Amino acid sequence: MSESRAELEKEFSTDDSGGSPRSDLIPRPSSWLLPTLSTLYFFLLAWLPKHVHYRLVDVALIVGCYALLSFAIYFATAFLLRLGRSWGLLGALSFGVAAAWQIREETDHLGNGLHLAFAIVAMTGLYWIASIRVGAQRITSGRSALLSMASVGLLIVLLVTSFSWSNSFRWHLLRHNRIFGTPAYHALAKPVPAVRQDLFRGDHIQPAKGQGVHLDTSNTQPPNIIFVLADTLRADALSAYGGDPSWMPETNAFAANSIVFSDVMANASWTKASMASMFTGLMPEEHGALDRGNRLPEAHHTLAEVLQDGGYETAAFVTNYAAVGSDAGFDQGFETFRELQSPEAYLRAEEVNEEVFEWLDERMNADEAARAKKPLFLYIHYLDPHLPYLSGGTRAPDNVTEGWQNYERELSYLDASIGSLTEQIREILPGETIIFFISDHGEEFGEHAESGHGGSLYPEVMHLPAVLQAPSLHSGAIDGRLEGRDFFDLLLRLARNEPLDLNQWVEERSSLRQGTRYASTYLTSPAGIHRPYQTHVCTQSVEAGDSLFIWSGYGDTVEFYDTRSDPELTRNLAHSKNDEIKMLRSRMRTLMPRWALLEPLSESDHTLEMLKALGYVDADEEAR
Repeated sequence: MSESRAELEKEFSTDDSGGSPRSDLIPRPSSWLLPTLSTLYFFLLAWLPKHVHYRLVDVALIVGCYALLSFAIYFATAFLLRLGRSWGLLGALSFGVAAAWQIREETDHLGNGLHLAFAIVAMTGLYWIASIRVGAQRITSGRSALLSMASVGLLIVLLVTSFSWSNSFRWHLLRHNRIFGTPAYHALAKPVPAVRQDLFRGDHIQPAKGQGVHLDTSNTQPPNIIFVLADTLRADALSAYGGDPSWMPETNAFAANSIVFSDVMANASWTKASMASMFTGLMPEEHGALDRGNRLPEAHHTLAEVLQDGGYETAAFVTNYAAVGSDAGFDQGFETFRELQSPEAYLRAEEVNEEVFEWLDERMNADEAARAKKPLFLYIHYLDPHLPYLSGGTRAPDNVTEGWQNYERELSYLDASIGSLTEQIREILPGETIIFFISDHGEEFGEHAESGHGGSLYPEVMHLPAVLQAPSLHSGAIDGRLEGRDFFDLLLRLARNEPLDLNQWVEERSSLRQGTRYASTYLTSPAGIHRPYQTHVCTQSVEAGDSLFIWSGYGDTVEFYDTRSDPELTRNLAHSKNDEIKMLRSRMRTLMPRWALLEPLSESDHTLEMLKALGYVDADEEAR
């Protein structure tokens, strides 16, 4: 060091005017400016980007946490500055890391690599200079060390007591103030895998093959059924659900001449579990295709199997075979099941259409007379709105704004292929043809401090577009509340070609659920120890009337929303709705009394390659 300890003591023990040594050891008022500004920085950065309300008591507790952190860093830096200005850089570095991490976690900016490193260096330098300017070095070593340790101790006490005492504080900490929430989870909460294990210990059921719905088409001429799935398509991508008409004009035109189901909720917020519900009519806990490591059991009688048994020819063209491919058990009941591979992350929609049209031509030319008499169930699964975005821009955007812009490009690209498919399919296929268009889940772009899907059960990821075009049914909007699994029953009714009152059918489905809707997600991802809320997801929700209850195994938190007065779900009322929550918890238990026996999934090499391309598997996991 360039300065001796004696020289530092002499310099730091005098005031700015060069007067006599300071013996009161009390920091000057200007020294409190930096930790105060630091407190405001941390809190505002966590609060402003999010559309979420805080109770005053939670604001006080969280500001208190940030204040104690800020003072702990400040006094630690003051102590190190007593050893020399170079030593003070270590204290400033702690602020630089915390400040940059706050930006990264709370605003979805910076990402990894150079941007994050530059932010840490810049924040460290600014804090080091500011600490010297406000005179942090004038605080004696003993006083600064004592105050720093006291701040850390009080912070730990505040976090531990408030984390256990207040659900709303715990929820805000885990979801909206992750600089504290992540270490608090690892130190204080029950690990999510253990929570999931406790849930799965309930009563189990294993269905017997063939026990279920049977389709009798002997007295009718069943229609062709085309099931078109647009993976990761938000409902509000379509103008019928409030989207910009310019995003998907071809799909909007198709919807304008069809039946639009205005309020459909997925049963899970990721592909495999959601599609398994549509293909079996069961809730995720019942069908067992819950996580990446589970497959759809052979014991279930799927939509394709029921239709095949009823005389249908069945075929599937699947881009997202990583989630709904043959490894996962989704080829059950399909005579033709093509996993569409590509040297890119996935096969583009235009090329998917080429594969479908070529197969249809071959089918008709093989035996046109026979094919004309046999109805077709055709499942087409597009993946274009899913990361990585292949229509230009950044494949893996660093922030939600850029992500939404690239998502819009994907919508425009996909739209042309949907328009081409819906226009040509009726010309190719003889007889009556029904086209059913739906998504498996949506996508989050920061609405609730998250991006992507599979991590929450909020409307932006759960609300599905669902459009049905059937020559025998009048176009228009159907406003009743539905779940994705309800369409298993609807498509089988349509296959019977029987008279159908859709409004009455919606009422029947709602009555079967006692006026409630249920969803859940259990998903393991390679997010890492720094993002445990993404690594192991375990969450359930139940909706009754205008009330939405969400439970998460991550920290054992609950949320309660009044969807009529708060449609964007920004005000968690769980602290004041104990009776309503008890009622919905009880309703939740009656909705899912038994769990399926989970079947392990063995992923093939090409499935692992696709999971890696989609960002669901890292290199280390692939090696294992």
